Amino acid sequence: PEQVYPGQEATYAVRLTDEEGRPVAEADLSAYALTASFPGYVPPKLPQAPVKRKAGRQVYNRFETETLVAPDYPRLDYAYWRSRFGLDSLTFYRFTRPDSGIARRSWLAPDSLTQIAPFVFAQGEQLPAHIIYLNEVPVYFSFTQGSGSYSFSAPAGYNQVVLRTAEYEVRLDSVWVPQGHKLLLVADLYGYHPHKSVLRRGNRLLETERARIRPYLFPLHRVDPPGEGFILQGNSLFPVQLTSRYRYQQTGLFGPVRPGPFHFERLGHYVLDLNHEPGFRYEFSEKLAKMRTTDVQAPEVLSHPNRTPQAGTAAARRWQAQGRDSLRTADQLRAEWLAREQATQLRKRYEVPRRTSPGFGSLHLRLADSLRFEEGQLSGRNLPLRRHPGQDRTFYQLPAGWYQYRGWLNDSTFFQLDSLQVRVNGHTYYSGREGRIIRADSSLRAAYLRLPTSAKASPTPVSSPATTPIPDTFTDIAEGYVRDEMGEPLPGASILVKGTQVGTFSDLEGYYRLRVPPGGILLIQYIGYESREIDLSTGPGGDISLLPSDMMLEEVVVVGRELVLESREFAFVEAEAMAGQVAGIRERERAKRAAAEVPMEAPEPQPEAEAPNRFSNSPPGMPALQASLRTDFRDAAFWRPDLRTDAQGQARLTVRFPDDVTRWRSFFHAWDPQSGRTGQAERSIRAYKPLLAQLALPRFLVAGDSATVVTKAQNYGDDSMQVALSLRLGDSLLWEAERGLRYSQVDTLPLIAPAGRDSVSLTFRLDRPADGYYDGESRDLPLYPRGDRETAGYFAVLSRDSAVSWTFDRRAEVQLSAQASLLDLAGEEIGYLHRYPYGCHEQLASKLKAFVLARRIDSLLGREDPWSGPIREQVRRLEKGRNEEGLWGWWPGGHSSDWISLHVLEALQAAQAAGFAVDLDEASLRQRLLLDAFADTSVVSPRRLWLLHRLGSPARLDTLIEKLENRRYYSLADKLSLIHLRQVRGLPYALDSVWHSRKESLYGGSFWPGERYHVWRGDIETTL
Repeated sequence: PEQVYPGQEATYAVRLTDEEGRPVAEADLSAYALTASFPGYVPPKLPQAPVKRKAGRQVYNRFETETLVAPDYPRLDYAYWRSRFGLDSLTFYRFTRPDSGIARRSWLAPDSLTQIAPFVFAQGEQLPAHIIYLNEVPVYFSFTQGSGSYSFSAPAGYNQVVLRTAEYEVRLDSVWVPQGHKLLLVADLYGYHPHKSVLRRGNRLLETERARIRPYLFPLHRVDPPGEGFILQGNSLFPVQLTSRYRYQQTGLFGPVRPGPFHFERLGHYVLDLNHEPGFRYEFSEKLAKMRTTDVQAPEVLSHPNRTPQAGTAAARRWQAQGRDSLRTADQLRAEWLAREQATQLRKRYEVPRRTSPGFGSLHLRLADSLRFEEGQLSGRNLPLRRHPGQDRTFYQLPAGWYQYRGWLNDSTFFQLDSLQVRVNGHTYYSGREGRIIRADSSLRAAYLRLPTSAKASPTPVSSPATTPIPDTFTDIAEGYVRDEMGEPLPGASILVKGTQVGTFSDLEGYYRLRVPPGGILLIQYIGYESREIDLSTGPGGDISLLPSDMMLEEVVVVGRELVLESREFAFVEAEAMAGQVAGIRERERAKRAAAEVPMEAPEPQPEAEAPNRFSNSPPGMPALQASLRTDFRDAAFWRPDLRTDAQGQARLTVRFPDDVTRWRSFFHAWDPQSGRTGQAERSIRAYKPLLAQLALPRFLVAGDSATVVTKAQNYGDDSMQVALSLRLGDSLLWEAERGLRYSQVDTLPLIAPAGRDSVSLTFRLDRPADGYYDGESRDLPLYPRGDRETAGYFAVLSRDSAVSWTFDRRAEVQLSAQASLLDLAGEEIGYLHRYPYGCHEQLASKLKAFVLARRIDSLLGREDPWSGPIREQVRRLEKGRNEEGLWGWWPGGHSSDWISLHVLEALQAAQAAGFAVDLDEASLRQRLLLDAFADTSVVSPRRLWLLHRLGSPARLDTLIEKLENRRYYSLADKLSLIHLRQVRGLPYALDSVWHSRKESLYGGSFWPGERYHVWRGDIETTL
């Protein structure tokens, strides 16, 4: 299903096929669903088994040319060529290699806007600036969008300019900018000038630098409607182009925008004058600006573009283009946008097939790039004249036969190709060499000029929704906005795939998204507006505009009737009578019983009270909405790991969804035991209710706390309605109100947590008195007592006649446990390991060590031996899990891990010492590890040396210890491990440096700090 109601029971149908589309039977299938509230969740990637493919025909004549890699251009020997050709007399070199450290040039700026364009050069190469400050205020960021032109507004007179490159900070003081001029300023990194200073900063921004520019970052999340606009602050202009129809692509980071007033204009639609407040993300629509808190950060590292072949030429062109830039104005942007809009409106629109179905053919023309057509025309005996955009070279959905192509160069000349043959299910290529350019006679010219500017083809008429052929699989996506003729969104518009029960509603902003079949028809309806059909054979649905209906709303009467036939519910409505309907009226058709067989009698009027707890504004294809008080809230909707496909490769599962109103992400993982191949898929299901009540609460409460409860009533229907709202704490009524609900109603209410309870129940309910429908949420909150709870514990070892005396708080509960021997405590820990369910090599080795110890304990205590069998089983599994190197990784056959191999080796040697047979060739393993260690000492770790020590390595191991200690850097944990190894091998060692690195905890204990915060190489491992 595309969408469900909260708490609804729905059935999934899953079909599994191989790469050739054949069903896969008896495959294992796992399915689960999570809420979309966890956007960062990524499902596990299943391993892919190699697919065996049949060997195809081989091409013997394979002619290939060697790849030519152009060498990097050497640096110019400037001193030599300067003296020989006088390069310093050329303006280009005077700017890229200024003798005085700074080069400048100014000229009268367009519109007399005073501006500056600063650059940094080093040995003739430009160092791109990532941040530019003008009088301590940033005016340019390389890592934001909408930078516009590389020319910045500056006050006339003396200014200070700071340029931050990837490695340096160049500061220029007392820079004179003439009034109404543009100043081109170049600073040489190594040249001397009294007003220039250079600091080496490195490519990593300091935290102070990031904090300095953070208030000037302007995150813009969305512009409605998507399109072009700009942000204007003083003379600083930032073009905005958020044109994607996909919401996740409607985002951008702009700047630098100073905190304070700014002007935003969505070209052709609306303007907004606001204040920029740092720390917020903006969303713009007409007469509305949404601000949401966000933690936007500047980049930590400033990247520098790598020097590529022809980098010198490309850099010179880029610098010259930037130098010619001028400060752009809002009027220029408006004029450019208006010219593009006018060109788009004047451009002829064409709707032609973009795919070929079986039984047809296609044609491709290989023409010279110099041939640029205003329009292309294709005609044949089986095809009337079809018009194409001039740039089209591929033509689809052509009946078999002979064709002629004309490409119009202008209104009096065209290029013509004759005798173009198209075969059934074929793709024909023509080079176009036989084409000729013809001057059109008066009749052809007149016919071309008389053609309409729109080539839209009329959709194929459909007699009734029940007879429209729709493919079984809906593989395309139709999405866009539904608006009226003025561009206003139409929320709640019904979008239905004609001939099916698959459909959806537009949201409050008119947005819709729906899976559709290729070549289907969308039926769009909205009360008071004319219905519209969109033919999907020419492309996705896109934005849709509806025109008002001539029939007034008072004249529209929709009558429904239910007939009980064979215990099934039928609803009949004529196809043409659905114009102007209330959005959401459902169609049903049954293959066994056509609508024409049931007489449509005049229905008897029935009061709404006879159908309580029903809501008619249901999405197409969904059952009538039931009233409910929702209580089952979960992050996971279902988990079914036990599914198997049938002979048709299909599996079905029926699940009951939780009561959450959210989007469920459902995941499917499949494995075919026959071939070993795997597959996975993800689908989204929207939990939806057209009229619902929602409750927002904190995660918990403390007794006596005052908290805020937010209630929200949402109406996705078409009409306003009277509703009654209430909030209860347990059985006590806290608040109630009656509202006229059109779209949504949000109320914020105070709440004081009661004392003496461990939880409270809050219920928010919406009632519609007109028909008895209700909806609501009831949530339980844990309630914790105020204050701190301290757990005091004591531990003592009592030997022989010793005694101990403790005093406890009489109000607290005391738990006392005693063991007659420490061996009993060890037995409890061993039992925990024995029950541990996982079987990676780390756990197997830990279990083996524990079982050997438990066997020894039972032997000392005179107990029976239950451990020999488990010990042999662990030894067998560890022996089997060795990889090709004779070592161990996490899992059998995995990459070698020194610490896991050491752990396993210790366990196997312990079992061997206890008298168990172990297949372990220590001599050959030791020899191989020694050869690897001396071949490349850079990969040797302290654990690898311990591994060699456990294998009984000779004195050559001492040489490896010294080589490892001579490395420039190794962690404190590695240092301690090497000192320990020196101790056990009887080598000299010193502990002074270890003692100096000791730290003291808050409670006076000693610890040795690690280099990380987690377990590996952290405080715990280092201290142990």
